[in-house]
Formats: sequence, structure tokens, C-alpha cells
Amino acid sequence: MTNNLKDELIQLQKDTLKDARKLTNHLHDINAWSMEMQKKYMNKETEVWHLSWKVSWLERVLRKNNPGIKLYEDDPEVQNKKRNDKEFLNLLKKQGVLKDTGVLNEKRKK
Repeated sequence: MTNNLKDELIQLQKDTLKDARKLTNHLHDINAWSMEMQKKYMNKETEVWHLSWKVSWLERVLRKNNPGIKLYEDDPEVQNKKRNDKEFLNLLKKQGVLKDTGVLNEKRKK
């Protein structure tokens, strides 16, 4: 009886070691995947930083060469200029964005 109990205990320890090894391998795979994702994230973050730096460098150069330049359409002066530009208004009318009255159409995709 003690031999049988001893064999069962040994088998239980072997099974426990197998399960522990399986879990350790699974944890290793998860850590490897996590490290790979971190590497990809850092590469993209670096790429975005470089692109942002390029844009800011280009803005500085443009402002240095032409201090009064309006770089973005969000600038109210650029928007007002476009509203008053007859060629621009005619183009918008041809595209159907403006009615003949100069009021924006309320076309929305649903």
C-alpha cells in the first residue's frame, strides 16, 4: 500500500512539473510577443517624432524666408481670403458645394 501511494505521489509530481513547464513556456511566448509589440510601438513612435520634427523644421524655414506666410487653412485670414476669392467660389459652385447664393449646401453622407 505504501508503494502504491509512493508511486501515485511520484506521478503527481511529474504531472505538476509538466504543467509548470507548459506554463513557463506559455509565459515565455507571451513575453516574447510583448517585447515584439513594444519594439514595433517604439519604431512607430520614433517615426512619428521624426515626421513631426521635419514638419516643424520646414515651418521654421518657411517662416524665416517669408515671415508673413500663412501655413495652415485653419488660419482665419486664409479662410477669409478663400471665401472672397472669386475663382475659388466659382470652383465650389461647379462642384456643387455652394449654391448660387454663396451659402454652403448641407450635403452629408449618411
